[in-house]
Amino acid sequence: MIDAMYKPEELRKTLLKPFLLYFFAFGFIFNVLIALFMTNIKSFLYNSIALILYLGVLYLSKRGFLQEYEYKQHIFIKAPKIPYKLLSALLLTVVVFYSAFFIAQKSFMDAGFLSLVALCGYYLYYGFDPRKDKIDNLGDISQEFVFETIYEAKEKIAFITDKLPSIQRDSLKNKIENALNISDEIVKTLQQDPTDIRVARTFLMVYLDGIKDIIIAYTEIKSEDITDQTHQQLEALFDDVQKRFDKELLKLKENNQFDLDVNIQTLKEQLNN
Repeated sequence: MIDAMYKPEELRKTLLKPFLLYFFAFGFIFNVLIALFMTNIKSFLYNSIALILYLGVLYLSKRGFLQEYEYKQHIFIKAPKIPYKLLSALLLTVVVFYSAFFIAQKSFMDAGFLSLVALCGYYLYYGFDPRKDKIDNLGDISQEFVFETIYEAKEKIAFITDKLPSIQRDSLKNKIENALNISDEIVKTLQQDPTDIRVARTFLMVYLDGIKDIIIAYTEIKSEDITDQTHQQLEALFDDVQKRFDKELLKLKENNQFDLDVNIQTLKEQLNN
């Protein structure tokens, strides 16, 4: 599920960012193959360990770049909890030291110097992970309230998404999935501009809680006991939900005030029934 506000070109550049690291991986692969063809077991094991460690560098770097990309897309977001790029850089120093000392038979000082050069090179070329929370001026809206609202909404969306495979009727499943996609986009739009977070919280929680309750109730009933009429009613309900989500998302993107012009109690009863 990719947010429309994200720029595909920037995402593509992010995924290509560790190209230089991928290039060096061929050297490790080449050494492993040479040792294998020469049946040099010791060299094969040493180079295989180096290759495995370097694959860890690539994995951590990719996670770090994607995490940084996500961070840059939002005006209001917490700094990443796990410093993947830093971990990748540290693992790279281990790989370089290991390769220089154990494989190339360099001295301890030379191996240490090369690993330090690798660490500095990684930092200068890629930088490390963002460490500061991006917090805009929200007036009387607290940071904790915004973070809690976004986190709670994402958790509910994830819960409902996990339950989707249990919906056997494809037409109903597609309508629920469409509603979830739009609600996810609303959450991401609020991360860009949390101005309407108070009203949006009430709106999101009522709808997401209602959908969650419907999914739970649906999965507890045997499929043969669910009539076509019930399916039709549910599909009509989710058509309304999607229209409502579309309407409010449009308001958010046009920087208009998020308008909750529905009766919350009536809406709760509609969803629960």
